[in-house]
Amino acid sequence: MPMAPAASAASRSAAMNCCSLAVASTPNILEGDAKTGTFVVLEFESPEQAEAWYTSTDYQRILPLRLRNADARVICLPGAG
Repeated sequence: MPMAPAASAASRSAAMNCCSLAVASTPNILEGDAKTGTFVVLEFESPEQAEAWYTSTDYQRILPLRLRNADARVICLPGAG
């Protein structure tokens, strides 16, 4: 199961204060039904920053391209810390 190293300095986006925790194209599904594809887990400092990223001008500019080319779910979950 290929997975990106967690929280590396190279994976952090300074502009949105976001960190890519994991990227996997072949996740090991232990239970339930999951669609195939690429799974991406991003970490933000707060739910507000996650929403700011999603509604940002930069992301909204590329969103139509992503919507045409990917069947995705974007979910914001509260953190543990």
